[in-house]
Amino acid sequence: MVAFGILGVEDQITALGSISPNPCMDFLDVRFVQGGRQAVQICDLQGKVLKRMAVLGDELCRIDVSVLSSGVYLLCDGKGGALKFVKQ
Repeated sequence: MVAFGILGVEDQITALGSISPNPCMDFLDVRFVQGGRQAVQICDLQGKVLKRMAVLGDELCRIDVSVLSSGVYLLCDGKGGALKFVKQ
C-alpha cells in the first residue's frame, strides 16, 4: 500500500487502509482503518472530484468504478489521506 497526496507529498492516512485489486476493472474493494461512517471521494490526478460517497467503514466496502475511464485515480478520505489506484 502506498499513500500519495494530491500534490505528490506523502500524507498521513486517517481513514483509509487498503484497496484491492489494483489495478481494477469494475469494482474496488476498500478496507478502512477506522470504523463508522466515512465520506470518501474519487478524484483524478488534477484533483477534480469525480464521485462522492458515504460508506460504512466497519467492513470491507465495494465501490463501483465501472463508469470511470481507464487511468490513474485517487481514493480520498477528505482528511488529507489518499490511495492511488489504476482503472483498466
